[in-house]
Amino acid sequence: MRPLRSLALALLPLALGACASSTFGKVDVGSAAAVPAAVQQALAEEQAGNATRAIDLLQAARGVRDLSVEERIQVESHLEQVTERRILALEQAGTGAKELEDISELSLPTPLAVLAGVVAARQRLDAGRPYKAYKVLADLELRFPTHPQRGAAGEIAVEAGLRMTLEPKRFLGFFTLRDEGLETLEWVVITYPSEPRCDEAYFRLGELYAADRRFRLSVQRYEELVQWHYASPLSIEAQARIPRMRLAGLESPEYDRRELVRARAELEQWLQNHAGQPQEERVRLDYGDCLRRLVLSDQGIARFYLRIGRPFGAQLHAQRALDVARLTGDGELVKGSEALLVRANELAERVAREGEFKGFLDRPDAEEALPEALPSPDVTVGGDEGGGQP
Repeated sequence: MRPLRSLALALLPLALGACASSTFGKVDVGSAAAVPAAVQQALAEEQAGNATRAIDLLQAARGVRDLSVEERIQVESHLEQVTERRILALEQAGTGAKELEDISELSLPTPLAVLAGVVAARQRLDAGRPYKAYKVLADLELRFPTHPQRGAAGEIAVEAGLRMTLEPKRFLGFFTLRDEGLETLEWVVITYPSEPRCDEAYFRLGELYAADRRFRLSVQRYEELVQWHYASPLSIEAQARIPRMRLAGLESPEYDRRELVRARAELEQWLQNHAGQPQEERVRLDYGDCLRRLVLSDQGIARFYLRIGRPFGAQLHAQRALDVARLTGDGELVKGSEALLVRANELAERVAREGEFKGFLDRPDAEEALPEALPSPDVTVGGDEGGGQP
């Protein structure tokens, strides 16, 4: 076993070198005097169907020193023409991704090098190698920032990312490309935020982060979709999902009131702007859930103030809970809020009558002094249960 292992290790560098080798070899043209003949031979090779050999010869000719300006212009012109014809031929044939990748690295003018790379990426995608397609495009963007094929590159990268995140599990249910797809889509929205189909990338990222319970990131991606692609068909759905993700991220009864208030405003704005859309029923359920949570939040704080004997805070939050509870149409929420308000008013009357309290917590700005964790409301918050329509 050891001799075989040693042999394998010895051959590994050769194998890796073969895999990394370029399609184009090194050709020695010689001196400047030999360049005209090399150019003629290159054109003849192309005519004979050996474009790779033609590119090799022209590459070697351009590297010769002491060429006149006219000769160098002529060599460069022939090289560009031959490589462009080769790129178009490989694109039409739908093959030669490796050769196209090598062409893109030949120090050609940017439009040609980028065209070769984009065609190569498309072929990699069509061949079922979406991650390789993404890596080709990422390398292209690194070498040619803001290149002229950004629209096509962005579309290919989005398609690659979507395929990887939607791909079913492979052998024995393992080895999905989901993480690679997420990486690809994140690269797309950072690199090409306004390019075609990037709205699909934002939307899919929002779904992926929601599935991972990373709700803040989900909200962020949906918000960016709306920001960059407001006219997209996905924009209305994204606007509906933003407040839903905010609510999903508030799992504890000690709600972040700022997030609840933002979600309420977003839901009301959606209902005002998009009434009649297919999502309306779902949005109304979310709206009812949001209002219910606001009521429970104020009820919990009102109970806290009652417990420590502070009438102003108890009245403020009990009244706010009652106002919102009436919007939900939920009789139990209304009854509970009314009971709290009665208790708060009774406490206020007793304090006024007995003059027993003049503390700072009984001021309108006293909420800033509340402890971080308040006692949980008596009612347990559930997903969509009990959420009435406004």
